[in-house]
Amino acid sequence: MFKSWLYLIGEIEDNNYSAENVLCPECKKKQIDYMYVGDSNTNIGYLSIWCNSCNKGVNMSRVMIPKGAKRLEFGNMEGIKNNIPRFEQVYPDIYK
Repeated sequence: MFKSWLYLIGEIEDNNYSAENVLCPECKKKQIDYMYVGDSNTNIGYLSIWCNSCNKGVNMSRVMIPKGAKRLEFGNMEGIKNNIPRFEQVYPDIYK
């Protein structure tokens, strides 16, 4: 299932960084959201993708933050707290 979550990165990118019509690999609902968090000077950070319906998702670190994507700056704890929910992390199968 982890790989299915990784494919969502491409779907979001293909939709001009909108997750509006992206289906959740877990529950199949169009409730996916995402947020990049990183450094505006280097454009490197991490990415969280989650489903607002089933509350599952993934975090990926050391990613390039593309122009046009939703993002928050490192250190913006209030923004992170208000925009990225606590979700059940989906892990690669090797960790099961």
